[in-house]
Amino acid sequence: MSTRLSKIKQLREQKKIELEKISSRSRTYSKGNKREPSSYRVCLTCKRILYFKQYRTHNEKYKSHGWPDPENKRRLSRCKLCEDLVQKKKRDRKPWWRLNILAKGRAKKNNLPYNINEEDIKNIWPLNNKCPILGTEFKSGIKNKNVLPTLDKIIPSKGYVKGNIAVISFRANQIKSDVTDINIFKKLYEFYKKK
Repeated sequence: MSTRLSKIKQLREQKKIELEKISSRSRTYSKGNKREPSSYRVCLTCKRILYFKQYRTHNEKYKSHGWPDPENKRRLSRCKLCEDLVQKKKRDRKPWWRLNILAKGRAKKNNLPYNINEEDIKNIWPLNNKCPILGTEFKSGIKNKNVLPTLDKIIPSKGYVKGNIAVISFRANQIKSDVTDINIFKKLYEFYKKK
C-alpha cells in the first residue's frame, strides 16, 4: 500500500511541476535539453495527469514533436479525449476542410483528376446546411453517418474537378453510387408517380 501512496505522491508532484511549466509558457526543452521518456504526462488541455497510452502517437516523420514515452514513440501533448474534441470542433467549424482532404486522398489512391481546394467546396456548400437531395441537415460524427456531408463526383470518371462536384449527404451519395445511368431516377419517379 505504501508503494501505491508513494506513486500517487510522485505523480502529484510531477503534475505540479508540469503545470508550473505550462503556465509559465517557457520552452524548457530544446535540442540540448531533451525530455526524458515518461509513463505519465499532464494533458495541455484538460490538465489531467494520464498514463502515456491515453495519448495518441505522433506521426513518425515529426521526430522532434511531442514527448517521448517508454516505448520510444513520440506522443501528442493532448490526451485522446481532448484531441477528439479539438478535431470535432474543427470539423464542425470548417467541414469543407475535411471533405477536401478526403477527396484529395481518394483522387490520389484511385488515380483520378483533382483540381479543387477548400474554397471551391465552401463556395458550393448549401446555404441552409442541408442535403439538396434529401433535405436533411448535415451533422458530424459517426452516430450521424447518414447525414454526414460528402463530396459527390457528378460524373465519377471526371474526378474531383471544378464543376463536377456537389455536397450531398452520405445517404444520398450511397443511393447514387449504385447507379451509373442517372435516367434510372427519372424512370423511378415516373413509375411511382403513376401509383
